[in-house]
Amino acid sequence: MKIKNPSEVAIINRIVLETASRKSPRKIAFDLTRDGVPSPSGGAWTFQTIIKILQNTLYVGVYVRNRVCKIRNPNTGKRVPRPAPVDDLVTVDMPHMRIVDQELWDAAQRVLRERAHKYGVKRKERPTVTRLMHPFMGLFRCAECGGGMVTCGRGREEGDRYLRCSAAHWRQQCSHSKSYSLLRLSRHATEKMHAHLTDPEFVKERAKERATELARLEREANTERPRVQRELDRVDLRIKKIIRLTEEDEGEDIAPEVQARYKELRVEQRGLQQRLALLDANATPPLLPSAIKALARDVDTLHAMLKDTPDDPACRMALGNLIERVLVHPTGYNQPYDVSLYARHAAYAGTLPLFPHEDQGVIRSNRGNAMVPS
Repeated sequence: MKIKNPSEVAIINRIVLETASRKSPRKIAFDLTRDGVPSPSGGAWTFQTIIKILQNTLYVGVYVRNRVCKIRNPNTGKRVPRPAPVDDLVTVDMPHMRIVDQELWDAAQRVLRERAHKYGVKRKERPTVTRLMHPFMGLFRCAECGGGMVTCGRGREEGDRYLRCSAAHWRQQCSHSKSYSLLRLSRHATEKMHAHLTDPEFVKERAKERATELARLEREANTERPRVQRELDRVDLRIKKIIRLTEEDEGEDIAPEVQARYKELRVEQRGLQQRLALLDANATPPLLPSAIKALARDVDTLHAMLKDTPDDPACRMALGNLIERVLVHPTGYNQPYDVSLYARHAAYAGTLPLFPHEDQGVIRSNRGNAMVPS
């Protein structure tokens, strides 16, 4: 029998007791973090952690297997978790693992069932059809901590939502606690994108800044490249020596120390090769006047689509190809919104078309591309 940690037992009983007293998981997580109670991850408590603890029947001496099954989403092809049928559950009684009184546990579970009945039916099969979201959702980031923005309520207009920094909303770890209207933020970001990216002088200035930055990185790479190459040659030579000595050895078994050293050198070799490939990456070609005109034309089209047909897949793909992220800066009460847009440099240079042809397929830029603020 495993000896239970008294402090952890006290924390679990506190969570169950406060749940039975009808305190919400978010409030419980906030209070635990405020009191300095260590969480399982070592950081701040979250409401997801509280819910997982309340779903763990091992605290009352019941071990359950096969809680979740995975089915394939027909739209994305990915396997997604779903609650398994009740008949598939495997239950084993383990009374020596109990740390919570049964009556207290049942009282907490009754509160959870009442909330599930009020706010949504538990174990209900969710639709596999992807819900349409606003095109800018997922692009907004907090300018203070860099975290994502999450919905925290409904707006006044139909279809509007309020956004807030996730770190401030869930963990109170960011000073940026203001809520923003999704529609107002999107309109402001759309107009700013259109005003800047259709201005040839603005685009040329940003491209010039990018060229200056690339030149600085190239100078640093020229200094570092010989050193990396020497290290790679040294590792390659040691790997060849180990292979030659292994081939000449007439014994059947290879010493574990040799195997471990060979694996270490292989890992070091791959790291140096990747570093050398990054240093040898081709520089971004200069920005041509035709690319500036094409960018302005595509941004005009995207601007019109965001107003008329924002749910069009082509509109969503073009916006994702153009904008990397949108930083939301803190502003005072009832003050105009302030955002900074970061566009993908590949879209500036014309190597990443906003509206690719059918034969090109769906093109999306990777997160490693350079970003130019607008």
